[in-house]
Amino acid sequence: MARAEAIRGGWGRAQRLRNGDRTTTGGSGWGETSPWDNASPFHNLGALPQPRRRTLVLGILAILPLAVSLSPASAADALLPDTRFATPYYVQDSGRPGPTVLVTGGIHGDEQAGAAAAEEIRTWTVVRGRLIVIPRLNVPGLIVGRRTIPEVDTSLADLNRDFPRVGREEPPRGTPATEIWEFAKKQKPTWLVDLHESRSLHGTREGATGNTLLPCPSAEMDKMLPVLLTAINATLADPKERFVAARRPKDGTLSRAAGEHLGINSLIIETTKPGQKISVRVRHHTTIVRALLVRLGMLERP
Repeated sequence: MARAEAIRGGWGRAQRLRNGDRTTTGGSGWGETSPWDNASPFHNLGALPQPRRRTLVLGILAILPLAVSLSPASAADALLPDTRFATPYYVQDSGRPGPTVLVTGGIHGDEQAGAAAAEEIRTWTVVRGRLIVIPRLNVPGLIVGRRTIPEVDTSLADLNRDFPRVGREEPPRGTPATEIWEFAKKQKPTWLVDLHESRSLHGTREGATGNTLLPCPSAEMDKMLPVLLTAINATLADPKERFVAARRPKDGTLSRAAGEHLGINSLIIETTKPGQKISVRVRHHTTIVRALLVRLGMLERP
C-alpha cells in the first residue's frame, strides 16, 4: 500500500506540471482529458535549467508506465539498458497457444498518442498467445518532443527509416534500430502494429495519412483490414473522419521491413493530430488494436 501511494503521489506531482487531470472513463481508459492533452507532456518544463529539466523529465518517464496501471500486468524488461536509448518492453504471455502480436509506439518523438496508447495496451490481459508491447521506441525524441533522435548523425536520425529496405540484404542502421530489429526477429511475432500520428487528415492534401491504416499486403491482412475499419468507423460520426486503408508503409520503416523481410503481418495505424485531443487519438489506436486482438481470439469480446 505504501508503494502504491508513493507511486500515486509521484504521478500527482508530475501531473501538476501538466496542469491536467487523468480520468478513466470510456472504453479506452482515457476520458476527454488526459495527462497527454493539448501538448507534449513536457511542455511546461522549458523554464527549468537544462540539468534539472533533464532529471525531472527522466523521472516522469520512469513513473509513466506505473501511472497507467498499478497492477503487475506483464513482465517488463528493457532494450538497450543503461544507455540513453533504454526503453522498457512488456510481455503478456497467456500460457496458451496462439498468435504473438508486437505493438510499438513512440518511434517518432512528436507522436505522443501512439506512446500513450501503447502504455495502455500493454496492461491488457490476453487469453491466448502473447502480447508484446514496446510503448516508447524513441525515448530521447519523446523527451524533447522531436520526431527524430536528437544528437545522432542526421542520416540515422529518423528511426523509422533505419530498417532494412526492400530488395536489399542489409542490416538495420544505427544502434536503436539494430536492437529493435534483433528483438523482433527473436520474438517471431505473427502480427506487428506500429502506432503513429499524422499532421493532416487523409484527403485534405496530397500524401496526407491521418486516419489511415497502412498495411503490408498479405492474405491474412486482406481479411483483417475490413474488420479493423468496421470497428473504428462505427465509433466515428463524421464521414470525413472515417479511417481508410491506404498505401503500404514507406521503405525503411519498421513495419515495411517486418513484412518484407520477416513475413510478419504488419500494419501502421495513423491517427490525426490537428483538431483532436490526444485522448481521442489514443482511443482510436486502442479501438483498432482491440479489434485485432478480439478477432485473433486473444481478448474476450467486450
